[in-house]
Amino acid sequence: MSYRSLRDFLARLEKDGALVRVKQPVSTVLEMTEIQTRLIAQGGPAVIFEKPIRADGQVSDMPVLVNLFGTVRRVAMGVTMGAKERTTTPAAAQLRRSGRASAAGENRAGDEAQDRLAPRLPGGGAAWR
Repeated sequence: MSYRSLRDFLARLEKDGALVRVKQPVSTVLEMTEIQTRLIAQGGPAVIFEKPIRADGQVSDMPVLVNLFGTVRRVAMGVTMGAKERTTTPAAAQLRRSGRASAAGENRAGDEAQDRLAPRLPGGGAAWR
């Protein structure tokens, strides 16, 4: 399935239970980051924070979307080459192979950053690997 817009993709995720909305105010200073880090580690849903609190204490007019591509399944759903929906394990494996092949030797900085951050994450960053 191809999506005409990000809104279409978000509607599909919400329908599938892979997107939740947080209506309560959440601070963009550390609080939102911690929530997102835990969601990534647990393979949790994408989240829209509808009332982010800026560093100055004011509610932002713009919502914040986090963890949109936090699982291989959601990445596969978002990659709809040839209008073919990709949500299965073989599609996810194909995306992993493609990503590894394109990154091999080209961008080691990402791996180095991941290695530095992994010990700070729950489970030692095992969800990243």
